[in-house]
Amino acid sequence: MTATVLVVEDERTLRQLIRTYLERAGFSALSTESGAEAITLAAAVSPDLVVLDLSLPDMSGEEVLISGVRGHEFAGYERTVDSHIRNLRRKIEKDPARPGIVQTVPSGGYRLGLARDG
Repeated sequence: MTATVLVVEDERTLRQLIRTYLERAGFSALSTESGAEAITLAAAVSPDLVVLDLSLPDMSGEEVLISGVRGHEFAGYERTVDSHIRNLRRKIEKDPARPGIVQTVPSGGYRLGLARDG
């Protein structure tokens, strides 16, 4: 079964770019520029992952989370971003212990390990 990703981004070019890369990586991707529409789509589709812009024109990303996108339980620990990355990997990686899509950059954070065009 293909994982579904909901991309919520008001900048059209960036939204299309993210969606294109996700689809090329084998994901089913939905996208919207609106927080209100994101809430409706999330309720209808129950995406496996939501890529969410925190500053949308109609509401903040935090409001979108509080209003219905959030709700999946996860194991949290000291660093919040690490907890989110762990859950993201569990949802989208074939083997979360050996991530290929969301890669760790030593002393730098994380990066997408998707192949580049060209």
